[in-house]
Amino acid sequence: MSWRQNCVLTLCNNMFSSRIFSSKLCCVSRTLLANSKINRFSSSFSRSYSETIERIKELLAAKSNDELRSKTTRLFVGTGQYYEHETNERVIILSLGDDGNTRPPFMLHDTTLHRDEVVKLEHELNSLPLVGLLHSGELDSVQDSPWKFGFVHKPVFSIFSASGFCCQLRQSNSEGRYFRIFDEHVHEDISLSGIDHIQVFLSPEPWEERKLRLKMKNGDVVSIVEDREENMYNDDGLASLMLTTEWMVKAAGHLCLTARQFGDTKVSLKLPSVLRADVNPWVAMRNKIWAEKSNEN
Repeated sequence: MSWRQNCVLTLCNNMFSSRIFSSKLCCVSRTLLANSKINRFSSSFSRSYSETIERIKELLAAKSNDELRSKTTRLFVGTGQYYEHETNERVIILSLGDDGNTRPPFMLHDTTLHRDEVVKLEHELNSLPLVGLLHSGELDSVQDSPWKFGFVHKPVFSIFSASGFCCQLRQSNSEGRYFRIFDEHVHEDISLSGIDHIQVFLSPEPWEERKLRLKMKNGDVVSIVEDREENMYNDDGLASLMLTTEWMVKAAGHLCLTARQFGDTKVSLKLPSVLRADVNPWVAMRNKIWAEKSNEN
């Protein structure tokens, strides 16, 4: 595996508005998705905005006893990757588990909405009496496939899986800001000042094993996310790799920027060569669209 340092600030700044970029990327994904093992979405998958609000209210009311209320006070609104529709986004609403990683996220709703309605949905959900705090971010699902991992980009960055939190940004009076990394219910606290760089690791072609890791200044490697993804496409392997690693690259970028912002340290982001624009033309095409949309906004 050969590595080169990428410019993390350019990458991350373009990522922050990545939800609205997906509408411009259909040209990248249309052929691949048509030939993929992922099922096409059906009309029954979509509900209107008003139906979505009413459904969430019903679910929250049904789970408002003392035992479950703590599971429904912190909601997550997340969009997936490369949902092939001119105007709609896939939107998944979860009740996040607790900070101690003893309870996993709980699925409340999975639907599609017009992308202009996603922020409106967040504001309205945040105003509901049973919602204590609302988080927003992105999930790793491509098209309408199941999700395995997600990240919260506001109000506070974190990474989670279907089993619970993987990484949280925390603060102590003595140590300042640090990352808490979970492995099952065991955790390790990582000082931001001790991180040398963030890296995305891929196994050799067909690149099925993927890892998001911290490389520490003392040489240790701390794994945050480990995933395995079979090649889902029959055509260009580099294109399918770009699609299926999209979430992990974004998560790495946000993780790197968070470490820089709160750790007062120049943490770098390193990607394998096949995820760099100078090697993978599909990555170059995506990055160009990101940059153009970033300039427009």
